[in-house]
Amino acid sequence: MSRYCRLPQAITIALLAGLAVRATASPVQLSYADAQLRFERASGALGAAAADVSASELDAASVNTLGRPVVGVSAQVIEYQKTLGLDLTGTREAAGNAINNFLGSLPDQFPPEFGSIVAQVTDKISAALPGTLGVIPDTLRYQTRETVFRPTVTAAVPLYTGGAIPAAKAGARAGVDAARAKAGTTRNLSDVRLAAAYFGVQLADQLSVTAQTALTGLNQYLHDARAMEREGVLAHANVLMVEVARDAAARAVDRSARDQQIAMQTLAQLVDVAGGVAVTTPLFVNRGALLPMQTYVAAALGDNPMILGAAAAQKLAGAGSAMARSRQLPQAYAFAEYSFNPTNAIPIDPDWIVGVGVRYTLLSGSDRAKALAAARMRERAASEATREARTTVEIETSRSYAIVDNARRAYLLLDTNIAAAQENLRVQQIAFREGESTITALLDARTSLSLAQSQRAAAAFEYDLALVALLAASNRSHEFASYFEAADRMIVP
Repeated sequence: MSRYCRLPQAITIALLAGLAVRATASPVQLSYADAQLRFERASGALGAAAADVSASELDAASVNTLGRPVVGVSAQVIEYQKTLGLDLTGTREAAGNAINNFLGSLPDQFPPEFGSIVAQVTDKISAALPGTLGVIPDTLRYQTRETVFRPTVTAAVPLYTGGAIPAAKAGARAGVDAARAKAGTTRNLSDVRLAAAYFGVQLADQLSVTAQTALTGLNQYLHDARAMEREGVLAHANVLMVEVARDAAARAVDRSARDQQIAMQTLAQLVDVAGGVAVTTPLFVNRGALLPMQTYVAAALGDNPMILGAAAAQKLAGAGSAMARSRQLPQAYAFAEYSFNPTNAIPIDPDWIVGVGVRYTLLSGSDRAKALAAARMRERAASEATREARTTVEIETSRSYAIVDNARRAYLLLDTNIAAAQENLRVQQIAFREGESTITALLDARTSLSLAQSQRAAAAFEYDLALVALLAASNRSHEFASYFEAADRMIVP
């Protein structure tokens, strides 16, 4: 017995029930607008672009306050030892001379009758003076060792930075513009990607229907051909020819079914649908011509993400030039510091201090002149890139316009050709049954009709995809619904 048959009966029933539910689950009905909403929520690329824009905006907001004071609080516990030495030799000699001079002048300051007394006093002091002054050392040495707690608050205000702060702010704003332009490009590419997947399902459906219709017709031809062979009115070689054509049609049906499944799986993954999907917005073509091409070109040149991104890069390069230029200029600043513990501080520390300063770099490790020249060359390169981006956008927009218009014209011509091919097939079928036409002519008529139907579906797919690309390039994606809802639209049957 197979090991699969030994599974517990409950598990087996559960597995079969799950498979049955999955097989019979109804696909999710999606219009193109519904698919867009789901895709916006599911797309990692769009989510990443939105997060990048938010990060750039926060970066720009963070540098808006660069000109404000920078205030900091610090606390230090410091253990220190300080030794002071003071030479007293000169001071001692000066003091002795001063005392001697004073004692020498004393007799003149008293009456003569007191002269003997004053002389005795001055003699005694003069005799004692060398011993008294000798107690004073040649050098006075003082040493202290303490542990202090030093809490301070400091502040610094840039007064002049040579343009560095405005350059930093301009660079941050350019970063926001660049992130938004990148997000716009991502959205445009996502719109085209979604349109290719969504209308790709419709194209696969149309091609599958065309292939199945051709196979049904060829099965009928083979049945008729075998009957005619039995009646002796058709050679066996002609029957074999029909069999070959029928087998080719069967392979085309199988291939179109696989393509159809792949297209649906691709769309389901893009819009994050676990089960199957069923698209409800059909392939369509507008009978009337588009607006003048210059309308789309002008809109693209005014607001295309590629141009906006190039312009943002140019602004960023300009900010880089300003930053490089600021390194050649002096900087001025104001500063202040206040001690919260002045009574227990290092002797040389002030209780508070305020001031202004100027700093200028005389020699630098890098060549500032060459750095500025390089920044200006980058600014020039960005300017050229902006000009090239405008040219590219104009060319691509004109190209998309031409593809849309060519697809529209091709669809209109194929619509007429299909009517003629259908009539030709009808005539060839009647003629073949009447024995007035060959099997080759009948098969050619069937092939011509299938080819025209497939080409018409492909032209409609090309029209819709190119229309989405054109509207995205000209920042008019929101107008897509108006083209689908226009009165002159033609839906692919």
